[in-house]
Amino acid sequence: RLAVVTRTIVKATPDMVHFFFILFSCYFSLSIIAVLLFGKDFVAFASMSRSVITCFRGLFGDWEYEKMHTVGLLACALWYWFFMLLLFMLLLNILLAILMEAYSDVKSTTEGLTLPKQVSEMVRRYRQTRRGDRVRLNDIWDAFFKTIGDEKDMVVWEAGPGFPEGQGGREFVTPELIQERVMTSMKLQVPMNQAKRGISQAQEMEEAKKATAYTIKSVHQDFDRLNLLTRDVRDNVRQAV
Repeated sequence: RLAVVTRTIVKATPDMVHFFFILFSCYFSLSIIAVLLFGKDFVAFASMSRSVITCFRGLFGDWEYEKMHTVGLLACALWYWFFMLLLFMLLLNILLAILMEAYSDVKSTTEGLTLPKQVSEMVRRYRQTRRGDRVRLNDIWDAFFKTIGDEKDMVVWEAGPGFPEGQGGREFVTPELIQERVMTSMKLQVPMNQAKRGISQAQEMEEAKKATAYTIKSVHQDFDRLNLLTRDVRDNVRQAV
């Protein structure tokens, strides 16, 4: 839950890269137009660097409109409204939409733990680790990494060129294997209940990734199938009546 913000940014990064490409293209284009329109009469637009800074300040409402409209009321109004509508009203709201969509996706996969409960869970795990009742997941990862030696090989679960069947990420992992691997590599004893719980949670997470969302389109498809299944029954009832 504490990582919701960072996970949101990571998830939104691909869309944000394309968005900022468009944003900067429009921003610098309008900055160049501002230099051409106002640069001779207004020192704030006298150079490209000053125009970029002035336009950035303008996004926060810091305009000197009285000086700008001395160039020409129509030209000033057209540039000003195009700048505000395109950058401020449209593109910045698209940025918020991208972040909100990513936040909603991350939030939907976050466990319903409050901050106090999560802190309590962290303290409990720390105490169990100190008593030897639990082994840290980082230690388990390190134990498998020492055996396999390739982090990419550890996460590839489909056999292919360079990734042979039954090795690395294609290896069938059991609670006993976890205990043996960690004991051999890290000299730590993994409790059987922790090993079983870890495998069970990993299976649940993998199944959740494969699950498809039930949407309005799915409802229509189910009704269409139901209609096909009951059509013969309805026709026979009508004939009997």
